[in-house]
Amino acid sequence: MTQVRLPKRPAMHFGCPVIRIDNFDTVYAALKVAKLKLVEPVESTTPEGARFREMAFTDHDGNLVVLYELSNDQQQ
Repeated sequence: MTQVRLPKRPAMHFGCPVIRIDNFDTVYAALKVAKLKLVEPVESTTPEGARFREMAFTDHDGNLVVLYELSNDQQQ
């Protein structure tokens, strides 16, 4: 047996809540003020043409949470 000590593996996220919100910019600002670790927002389009924005953050307990907001606009 070797005496090599390996570093602890980072926690893996196997699942996370995905929550639809209506006040994306307000929530994003609040998360920044709270100094939580953020995955920066991205904008995309669903296969059906609905535009949405999403972001993620890690809460104080280390849980990953994904937030998204659907736009009323659709691409043509």
